[in-house]
Amino acid sequence: MIEQVRSHHLGLTFDDKYLNTSNVITLIMGKPWGCADYVDTATGIWKFGGTAQRTPGKYTGTVNESVHHSVDARLDYNRGNLNPWTAPPGIAGMDRDPLGRLEEELKNKYPRK
Repeated sequence: MIEQVRSHHLGLTFDDKYLNTSNVITLIMGKPWGCADYVDTATGIWKFGGTAQRTPGKYTGTVNESVHHSVDARLDYNRGNLNPWTAPPGIAGMDRDPLGRLEEELKNKYPRK
């Protein structure tokens, strides 16, 4: 998300050194880049908002859809699990977002074993 915000040149700064060594990163060290566990955010008042299934590649009109490389990392990491994580259908032929410098550093720091 930080790389996407940076691409808009809003003048926001981020402490990459802190992000690269923060407790958030150390919590996922047991898993490779892009494969941290999801936290259930459908709690409290948010659970009343409902959910909607995404349909990549099926929206009409002008859209700018792409897939983050972490989706491919997660799919590959979970392949063969009894209950694997799955992505919405339709992403196979979509463009992949380029990784920013910080994402490349984290991907290299926490590679798939």
